[in-house]
Amino acid sequence: LKKKGHHQAEIQPLAQSHATKHKIPVKYLE
Repeated sequence: LKKKGHHQAEIQPLAQSHATKHKIPVKYLE
């Protein structure tokens, strides 16, 4: 995978859209 710093920046929007899709609080995924 990519470097952790860049990966963190990419996973943030993915986690948010995933939470929205499944109606799960984003904080639960952190």
